[in-house]
Amino acid sequence: MVHLIEGQPIKLPYLTPQDLIDEFTANLKRYSWADLFSVLDHELAPLVRVILRAAIRAKEKNQAFTLTLERALKRVNQIENTKRKNTVRRLYKKWGLFAMEEINKIYPDYNSEMLPGDVLIKRSMCKAGKKKTKYDFRTLQLEKLEVLYQTTEVDTIEYNKICERIASLTYAHKCRKPIVLRVKLTGETYAYPFHWTTPERTIKEFHALANTQGITHAELQSYRENALNSPVKF
Repeated sequence: MVHLIEGQPIKLPYLTPQDLIDEFTANLKRYSWADLFSVLDHELAPLVRVILRAAIRAKEKNQAFTLTLERALKRVNQIENTKRKNTVRRLYKKWGLFAMEEINKIYPDYNSEMLPGDVLIKRSMCKAGKKKTKYDFRTLQLEKLEVLYQTTEVDTIEYNKICERIASLTYAHKCRKPIVLRVKLTGETYAYPFHWTTPERTIKEFHALANTQGITHAELQSYRENALNSPVKF
C-alpha cells in the first residue's frame, strides 16, 4: 500500500489505480475537498476519474471508501458502453444505413453486427401486477353501455342517449361523486346517496327493495345505515 505524505497533493501518474484505492480506503478523511477536486481539474484516465469521484461521494456522505478495483473497472466499462451507444444512436439517427462509415471514424473496430444492439433501446419490463376485477356499479354500467355503443346505429336517438349516459357516468366516476338513488313513496321523495365505489349488487338490491309493495323510507334508510350520509329529503 502506498501512503501519501500528509499535506502533500495527490500526484499522478506516479500512483496506480490500485494505489489510489488503497490510500483512500485507509486515509480518505485526511484529504480536503480542495485536494480531491484539484485532481479532477486535470486530464485523467477514465479509471482514475471513477475512483476520485467515488472518493468524493464517500466524503460527501461521511462514509468509508469501499470501492474495489474490480467494481471501478466495471463502472468504467458501463460509462464507455453508454457513451458509445449514445454516439452510435446519434449518428444512426442522422445518417441511417450510411452511419457505419461515420461510426468507424470514432470507433475503428466497430462492426455492423454491433449496430442493432446499440440502436435498440431496451425498455424496462415491469412485472405486471394482477389486475383486480372491479364490481362497482358505475364500472359495470359503463362496460354494458360500451357494448350498446358498439352495436347501436349511429345518429339515432338511442345512440345519442347512450353517448350522453357514458359521458355522465364517466364524469361522475372520475370526480368520485356519490351514487344517488331517488325514491318516491307515498308522495315523499328521498335521495339515498351511496359511496362511489358501491358494488352493483348492493345498488340492485336497494332498487329491488324500493320497488317492494308496502316498503317505507324508514326501512330503506335502515338498509343503507352503513352508507356515508343519511338520505336527503327533497
